[in-house]
Amino acid sequence: RAFSLIISCVSPFRFLRILVFFVCRQEILDKLSDRHIRVAVVGNVDAGKSTLIGTIASATLDDGRGSGRSYIMKHKHEMQSGRTSCIASHIIEYNESGHVMNAIKKKPAQCQHHTSEPEVSGGPGRCVTLLDMAGHEKYLKTTISGISSGMADYAIVLVNAMQPPTHMTFHHLNLCVSSGIPVIVVLTKTDRCPTHVFDSTMESVQNMLKSADIGLRPLKIRTDDDVIFAVKYASSFTPVLPISAVSGDGLDKLHRLLRSLPQRRKHKKKINRPFEFLVEDIFNLNGVGIVVSGFVNRGQIQVGETIHIGPLRDGSDLAATVKSIEVARSSVNEAWAGHTACFALSMSDRKRQKMLLRKGMVAIKDRPVPTYRKLTAEVCLLRGRTVTVVKDSYEATLHVLHMKLPARVVDIVKHGDSTSSTEIRQGGRA
Repeated sequence: RAFSLIISCVSPFRFLRILVFFVCRQEILDKLSDRHIRVAVVGNVDAGKSTLIGTIASATLDDGRGSGRSYIMKHKHEMQSGRTSCIASHIIEYNESGHVMNAIKKKPAQCQHHTSEPEVSGGPGRCVTLLDMAGHEKYLKTTISGISSGMADYAIVLVNAMQPPTHMTFHHLNLCVSSGIPVIVVLTKTDRCPTHVFDSTMESVQNMLKSADIGLRPLKIRTDDDVIFAVKYASSFTPVLPISAVSGDGLDKLHRLLRSLPQRRKHKKKINRPFEFLVEDIFNLNGVGIVVSGFVNRGQIQVGETIHIGPLRDGSDLAATVKSIEVARSSVNEAWAGHTACFALSMSDRKRQKMLLRKGMVAIKDRPVPTYRKLTAEVCLLRGRTVTVVKDSYEATLHVLHMKLPARVVDIVKHGDSTSSTEIRQGGRA
């Protein structure tokens, strides 16, 4: 009926444009669901994370003085210090021949009223979302939150080839391994690294991967055949790849590895489940109203449907109607499991309800939003800082997907012992 109405009201040329628009939007949604992986980029400060992502996103080499990272850094203090302080995502679109289709041409400073990153196009190829994490120790909580909520298929751990892995490199690697995320180790700045220093760093990285706390099997990537082998046995080996963002050495192998890795999280299997949207951020835009951004964890949603966001402090929820949906800077009519999306909402009392909304909430179609105050978890106390978990007196920040909330340990039962215990020490499980 809709198409017959369009045919009768508009000219054939305009109808063709409308049809092409809907087909392109559907192809974008399919690509971001079926041919899309998310990769977290972690590593110690000054390892070159933002420079590497900027080099990949802009399809240009770095000049050795930070020109690569200037394509993706948006905050003034980040440009001045060269250090990322927040989590940022960048979509890289590869065509069938392996070239970057949506390369950034302008730096954020040159774009006054719009983003510097182009939109994703439909058609063949695949997409890779690079999640730029903070590397400094004082931003470790931000990195933990990004790993927990990022839904990453893989993680790239960057190591500066000029020096052996630091304690923060070990923390980031341990965090990814503990979260069950396959790891790719990349040695950066090889263009100015002496041979004996590089060999020493490579040996230290291999020993770190083989250690009892990590338990991974390193695989040196030297040729394209090694890349094919690493993709085929991605769950068994950890690729170790030396690159340089200045000379371009190893970048072709990294591109081939990224565009060839299989999708690990099968979000499409969760489309028929009840709808669940993880609210990660909230905005109030002039002329638009309340906008929530986050990740569609399961189910599907269409424009015009009613959702319930919660829970509030009293366990209730807020009803809202989805006015519009955006996925990868493209306006669409629907979104489903696996999409990172923004919803413009229509609420009855917008001013009051905006104050009640907060990060970490969940949006569903069926009310009420289920809530819990206690949970049972398997805890492994990783080696690092000297910490002892004591029952009834230890409080920590609990990261569950996109949620961050304080929690108190009320009971401890160690493995192989049905009786209650009072504490957990380093390396212990309970």
